[in-house]
Amino acid sequence: MTKNAAKFCIIVWTAIILAVPHFGPLPANAEIPAAGNCYSGRMPLKSGDIEISLCLYDKSFFILGQSQMAKGRQRSRDLCGKWRLVGGNSILRLSNSHGFEQKLNIGTGGLYGDFFAGQSALPKSLILKKKSFEKIPFSGSGLLRQKGDSLSLVEAASGRTIASRISAIENFAELAGKMKESLGDGKPLFAEARLAPETGGGKILALRHVSDKLPGMVKDKSTARAGSFREDVENEVWSVDIPGTGQASCRFTPLAGKRSSGSKGKKKRPEKNGGDEQEKGGLLEISAPGFRLEARYHIKKSRFDIKMDKNEISRLAALGAEEFAQDLLAVESWQLEDNVLVLKGANIPDIVLTKLGKTS
Repeated sequence: MTKNAAKFCIIVWTAIILAVPHFGPLPANAEIPAAGNCYSGRMPLKSGDIEISLCLYDKSFFILGQSQMAKGRQRSRDLCGKWRLVGGNSILRLSNSHGFEQKLNIGTGGLYGDFFAGQSALPKSLILKKKSFEKIPFSGSGLLRQKGDSLSLVEAASGRTIASRISAIENFAELAGKMKESLGDGKPLFAEARLAPETGGGKILALRHVSDKLPGMVKDKSTARAGSFREDVENEVWSVDIPGTGQASCRFTPLAGKRSSGSKGKKKRPEKNGGDEQEKGGLLEISAPGFRLEARYHIKKSRFDIKMDKNEISRLAALGAEEFAQDLLAVESWQLEDNVLVLKGANIPDIVLTKLGKTS
């Protein structure tokens, strides 16, 4: 995606935000959104009605599509990212790594939100009603790599990995051209593509653009953070929901850090935006009746890692918590949202922890 095109998409889709979401209790007869649900709505306009569709997939992946038939031409835009429930399951939150965020109220008739018909138009209230589930093809971009006879694309907005056999990609030969040699040598390329979601990933249907110039937005994985891990996360008690186990308490306990080689007797100058925690870590403990998990966490620059011993993983598998453990091992970054700590990874659902208070 070109720089101007990326900027245009961010401007357009950032405008699609819920004006004032309510955080009241969920109506008794409202259906809580889940993976496998799709919704749609129509915004009537003189220039041509806009059709809006939203589908929720596994691993918290969503596709939000907008299409309009105006002056005999079909115009469409796609957006993808991760979804999760907030506000006591009364709000559906959509977001991605490009800065997009929208919150939709969950009501008895579906999902309620305010949508913008254009960059300068006033928002219009719209109800997205539930419809039959479908796998919506969409446009995405990211790093493209080849392994054997397959290509994989790490979609930049959502982090979802999408792969296909080269023979199934309809225009690979003519579009990749001379860059096929670079892919064969293991070098990543930037690609815009037409994609289709599948359980656990997706398919690359066709390539639209391939380049050996990697935009800054996909070169490095940067941690999504706000606040100080030391001040706002450690020594707090958190609550996390473990599938099959229920609510558990969670603690991040810092361990004494070691000075890096060559820095004896000198203190590292703190950098802005949490630079004093460029290299540190501690013990992660999660416990519930009949359940306990111990792991190590490590923060270094933009990386946030969680590691567990093999014996611990095997023990958790015996307890039926292997998938939760594997999700923890795939965490790459953290983010604070008020009293909520979100652990994020490319191909996992967001792990959401709610603050309960200080440790005793």
